[in-house]
Amino acid sequence: MFITSGFWLGIIGGHQYIGATSTLRILIPVLFFGFTSMIFGWPALGSIGKEKETTSTTIFSGVVQIVGLLILYGTGNMSLINISLVRILAEFSLTLTRMLMCIKFRREFSWE
Repeated sequence: MFITSGFWLGIIGGHQYIGATSTLRILIPVLFFGFTSMIFGWPALGSIGKEKETTSTTIFSGVVQIVGLLILYGTGNMSLINISLVRILAEFSLTLTRMLMCIKFRREFSWE
């Protein structure tokens, strides 16, 4: 995906979208962290009745994103690249907190 992102943008959006290649490349970690955080969320934590914890990790990630965006706005550094980096940080924080919750409650999972 990283190497062929320009090609795929050209196919999907046309010639004029090839300029967005660098942004797409920066957002590739969001795909990884987004998928991972989903798996650690409702399928894992929800299956052992930890809805409150799953929701609190979502709220925490949202706060990380809002604070990051406010910092960018306050410092005059709003750009598509910087917003993408804040999004990566928010998704990473969601993945990390959910992973830590899964580790914390690991004895509650059924391994049968």
